Amino acid sequence: MVEMLTLRLISSNRRCIIRRSNATAAFAKMTELHRVPQNDTVFVYGNYGEAALWAVIAVVIAVRSRRADAVVRRIGVVAAVAFCAFGVSDVVEASTGAWWRPWSLLVWKAVCVVVFVGLFAGYVRHTRREARKIPPRRQ
Repeated sequence: MVEMLTLRLISSNRRCIIRRSNATAAFAKMTELHRVPQNDTVFVYGNYGEAALWAVIAVVIAVRSRRADAVVRRIGVVAAVAFCAFGVSDVVEASTGAWWRPWSLLVWKAVCVVVFVGLFAGYVRHTRREARKIPPRRQ
């Protein structure tokens, strides 16, 4: 009977069964699918740092939009909420190990990006409309 070697992959909860007699293939398979724990630490802390960055951006947008007109204020509030949601998705990503796994995380991030694009388009349209209302001063 051939002995089997079971490896638990850190990057996922899958198990990989490899025949012990083929040690070089086993090592190649292990190094191909196995992430180095230091990289996991960098990945996790990187995602936490990115989440903090999105939270800071949300606060800056919320504070800056307070003194603007009603349309820009509304855009700013929605943008702040969207950036906070995107930051929370990075915290979830740190625990799942990938931005596409589970599929709901991918949808969550895609919805945030669609909201960002829509808000940016609305802001540009609003500022162009406002620029047409007030003609520039001649000196």
